[in-house]
Parts: sequence; structure tokens; C-alpha cells
Amino acid sequence: MDVPTLDAATMAQPGWAPATRSISDTLIGTRFGIYDVEAYCGAGAMARVYRARHRMLHRLCAIKVLNTDLIARSPDVVAAFLDEARAAAGLVHPHVVTIHTIGEDRGFHFIEMEFVEGRSLAHVIDSSRIDATRATKFLMHVSSAMAEAHRRGLVHRDIKPANVLVTASDIAKVADFGLARRVEGASNELESQGLAGTPQYMAPELFGGRPATSRSDVYSLGVTYFLLCTGRLPFEARSIPEMARRHTSTAPPELSDHCPAATESMARIVRRCLAKDPHARYEDAGALHDELHAAYVGLRSLESLLHEALLGSSARITRLDVDHFQVRIPVVEERTQDVVVECIPDRSTGDAIVRVFSICAPLDESYMRRALELNASLPFGAIAVEQHQGRPYFMMLDALTRSTCDPVELRASVLSIAKHADEVEHRLTGSDRH
Repeated sequence: MDVPTLDAATMAQPGWAPATRSISDTLIGTRFGIYDVEAYCGAGAMARVYRARHRMLHRLCAIKVLNTDLIARSPDVVAAFLDEARAAAGLVHPHVVTIHTIGEDRGFHFIEMEFVEGRSLAHVIDSSRIDATRATKFLMHVSSAMAEAHRRGLVHRDIKPANVLVTASDIAKVADFGLARRVEGASNELESQGLAGTPQYMAPELFGGRPATSRSDVYSLGVTYFLLCTGRLPFEARSIPEMARRHTSTAPPELSDHCPAATESMARIVRRCLAKDPHARYEDAGALHDELHAAYVGLRSLESLLHEALLGSSARITRLDVDHFQVRIPVVEERTQDVVVECIPDRSTGDAIVRVFSICAPLDESYMRRALELNASLPFGAIAVEQHQGRPYFMMLDALTRSTCDPVELRASVLSIAKHADEVEHRLTGSDRH
């Protein structure tokens, strides 16, 4: 494809290198300020990135070094490089590559950043097929980072897979906040048209010279989501004018036509992100993230949610049936409590709910008075009477909305029900049967 792609410097896979090299490559194996430069990682239109080690702190870091030939062509580029770095440095977020400091050594201007051991999302897409759940997870990570940026009044201007890094634990981190707007100076063709960003991911209004906003970032997120889910871009062309026409006047393809696993909520998210009218899109990445979260939870099985929820605990999960599990949890004094987690339809609304419950004792007259007294004094909800396998029991129970239930909420519910049911059972019966 002949359309230029403006890659801001990314920490790509070790070993990757462009066809040409500059004098800055002589930094490898040398001392650079307070760093020992160990390896070349990658390059973009504005800078080169090196893996280095901080000599005082003994930590790995990434050093982004501004291309010296840009300084010769545009003296203002140094101020732009550092101003944008200062703005991005205020973003401290688990899905943002952290900027540590800025500096100069031997005439080279640089930014020290967090070193991410991994590869760019673009490399992930090129090397493997990404399923709908993983694609949604990645975009949820990116939109979470962008939500914080938008809340602080920052606009990225060049969101795309090449500017997202994926760690060894499959966590996505956004790189190059604010720098992408300055990259257009490296391409005369784009600069002459007043464009800022990468044409394949640009919102329609940007081709007309309008300034980038949170809504244009949302459009780029939509293009990225479509690519993650399908392995192809929604619009392709062999020239910038043709790309502009497609983005501004061609209806985007339906996600479900190219990704059979896509749910209606995923398709709806893509349609709204890729709306031609900026006001028809999500206002910012925060609103988009909320819907992505709901879509992500809906894609995951209850079993996967439950295993993630109880990861690291001593709980033992037994699958009883589809969307029906028993969890045995150690409580206190060598006692355990069995908690049932199941997904069932809500009788009043028809929506799916996750029901979490644990038996305290059989519904027995000898326990009734004590149960009523406990109900009046319990600081944690109430004892319910429910049928289970044809018999009535005293229970502790909770209900969560399936479409929004996440591992954190599910973990809190399961552990709370186990603890309280065990306490009630002990106070009612003095035994540990359930």
C-alpha cells in the first residue's frame, strides 16, 4: 500500500530495523548521559528508540532520541518535542507508557521512558489471529488510557496499533502521547495538506483541516478495533486523496460481515466510533470504554470470569453444569464454605443474572427463632429462605447483572457470601456441614 504511515517511535521487537541508519546509531554500546545504551529498538519519523540502563538506578529504560536532521530543517522541533513530553508526563496510568525525564547529551535531545518488554500491537496483529475477546480486551486497555488523557484535556492524534505496546503478560500500553501531532513535519506531502496523523486511521473531519479532538481519537479507536477484530482496515486506498474520499463519504463495512464472532454490542460500538459526524460518536474515550467493558464481559464465559476472580485464592472451583459452579472456600478455624455461582434469567426482566448463594442451614423450626434474631442484628444483609434441589434452606445470596459483572465484583461477592454464610451457619447450628 502506497499511503504513507507516520509511525511515531515505538519499542518494536528487537532486531527490527529500517533500511537506513543515522549517526545516532553510534550510541549503541556507549555511555549516554547517565545511561548505558544497550540496543537499538526501533524508529519513527521523529525519533529513534534505544534500550538503555540507568547507571544510578540500575533499571532498564527506553531512550527516545530526537532525529538531528529534523532539528536542522526546523529549529522549533526541539521545543515541540519537549513540550509534548512534558504534557504526556502528567499521565500516570497502567495502560500508558510512563515518561520519566527529558534531557540532552552531546547535542542529542532525548526522553527517558518506561521500557516495555514486548512488541507493538501492530506486530501482534501481523503475527497472529486475534479473537474477538482478546481484541476487545486490547481496545478496552487503550480506551482506558485515552479516557484519562481526555479527562486531562490531552488528545493523542495518532492512535493506531503501531503506537500501542503489548507486554509479555498481554497488557496493552499506549505510547507517544502528544508527539504524533508533530510528526507531520517529517512528511512534506502530508504537511502540504495540513494533515496530522496516519491517513488510514484519521477521522473524516481531519482531512478537511479541522483540529483533532477527543471525538477524532474515538474514530481512530474504532478503526483500530475493526482491524483487531477482522485483520483488515475498514477503508483501504492507494493514495491520500482516495483515502480521504473513503473516510469522508464511504459507509464503513459492518463488523459482523468480516468477523463472524462479533456480537451486536461490538458491531454497535464500531458503527458509532466510525460515524462520519463527530457528534454522532462517543463524546470521549471514557464513554467508549464503558460500552467496551460491557461488551468484553458479555464475550467471556462465566467460567473464565470465575477463575480470574478467584485467581491466587485457595478456592476450589468445580463445574457442575453449563454456567453452574460450586466453589469451596476455606474460611476460619479449618472450616470451609460451599458457594454456588450460576447464570440464570431474571424472571421479571428476562436479562441474565449471576446468582451467588450459599446454604446456611435447612429450614427447620428449631432454627427459625434464632434466624429471625440474627436477621435483626446482622450488619451484612439478610438471611433468605430459598428452595434448592426441592428443599427449603436458610441462605445468604447475592445477584449480579451478567452484562456488567466483572472479576473484581464477582470475587467480592463470592468471598463475602462464603464468609457470612459460614458465620450464620456456625451461629445457627454450631456445625460446618455446608
